[in-house]
Amino acid sequence: MFLKETEVRGNNVILKLTDGGEEEKVTLSADDFYAFRLHSGMEIDTERYREIKAAAEKTAVFAKCLHKLTAHDRSVREMKDWLSDNLKISDSLRDEMIQRLERLGWLDDERYCREQITAMKNSLKGEKLIRDTLLRKGISPRLIDDCLRTFDDEADNARRCAEKILRSRTGSSLRKTREEIRTKLMQRGYSVALAAETAEHLDYSGLAEKQDDNLRAGMRKTEKRLSRKYSGYELRSRLYRWGLQQGYAADVINAVLDEMESEYEED
Repeated sequence: MFLKETEVRGNNVILKLTDGGEEEKVTLSADDFYAFRLHSGMEIDTERYREIKAAAEKTAVFAKCLHKLTAHDRSVREMKDWLSDNLKISDSLRDEMIQRLERLGWLDDERYCREQITAMKNSLKGEKLIRDTLLRKGISPRLIDDCLRTFDDEADNARRCAEKILRSRTGSSLRKTREEIRTKLMQRGYSVALAAETAEHLDYSGLAEKQDDNLRAGMRKTEKRLSRKYSGYELRSRLYRWGLQQGYAADVINAVLDEMESEYEED
């Protein structure tokens, strides 16, 4: 087998090998090319060919790793899983690639952890959800806790998240809105205690002023739907239960129902 010619392409060198009438192209890194001391026209024996092919496999795998990491940063565990699931390579080659990527700075769990925490906190996620997400990605609990300790914004983020939820609940009852905010905060990873405290001390003055109007609007909409099937006492009972389910106080519900009935009598 002979090395017919070479072509430099970026940081790689493409070898054009000939063996009788057969031709083959093999891509090596520039470092490997010079390490093998290759040049056009030289004869390649069987042992050297095996070494070149092994080096070419590493070059190809490494290029795929870089392409994957360029598109999206990953943890060491994620990269190991991707290599195992998508490329038919030996465990030793996989580990060698991981070590090389770490050595060159392409894989860095500490950097990855900090950047992920920053991104999730910017989207107002709580620390429990952040911790669970990073644990699934293979980040060590100790590293997660060390990185989280550099942040001191959990209570402020919980308040900002709660205010955002509140702005979208303009047509709900005060009681139901408070409970929904508490539940949503826990779902986003805030502790039970912080979610309850934040929901309790939020400024609901704007919503409180609209409570009666919200109830009237909701009651009329519900009545329109239920009146197709119910009337009289049964309709009133169902409207009353609907109001309770929405978090309105019993006396306020009865007052609105009386008001609605009086309007019908006048009509």
